[in-house]
Amino acid sequence: MNNKSGYAAMLAIVLGFLISGCASETAVAPTPVPADAQPTATAEPTAAPQPTPTEGITAADVDARRAEILNYITNLSNGPFAGVISGQNCYHGTEILSSSWTRGYENMIEKLHAESGQWVGIIGLDYEFVKIFTPAELTQANKALIDYGKAGGIVTVTLTPLNPWVNDESDLVKNPGSYDGPAGSQNADSFTQVKSLNDLIDSSKPVNAA
Repeated sequence: MNNKSGYAAMLAIVLGFLISGCASETAVAPTPVPADAQPTATAEPTAAPQPTPTEGITAADVDARRAEILNYITNLSNGPFAGVISGQNCYHGTEILSSSWTRGYENMIEKLHAESGQWVGIIGLDYEFVKIFTPAELTQANKALIDYGKAGGIVTVTLTPLNPWVNDESDLVKNPGSYDGPAGSQNADSFTQVKSLNDLIDSSKPVNAA
């Protein structure tokens, strides 16, 4: 399996937990709307999440929670606007595990809870941007997301990729790339290397191996 396929598989796993949580106590309950406009099941904010993993989540559980969350979010805008769900992005990949005061779950989520008594309803993480994280690194980062989702939070995952036409992805340990390097997502010069998306499925093109 190549790196992009591995990331896609991992993203699919984490997105399963995206829909396994509901908003925390920081969200404001939506204003009731007429019965004929009310969803069949409206999620109410849970108590402040305490990240403790649980086992035995089934596909049926995921489907039911997804419907619950979508109904809850829909009701926030159904009729008079009643509130918002607070959230916090925890940076990129394993940066969510950082103890730096500027980033990471510990300082951006747990410290906020210690000071305010509240948990944010949504936490987010970008899978790339600063570099290409290995599958093992993303697995570590996913644990924080999964625990938060199981405890009642909503999880979002984004991907801001480096340019595979420029960055060699055959050895992510030795050459993970960087956001400000030649393959960086913010580097305009790297855009000129992208000739055709067909290169991705052409085995004669170097980018295909990436």
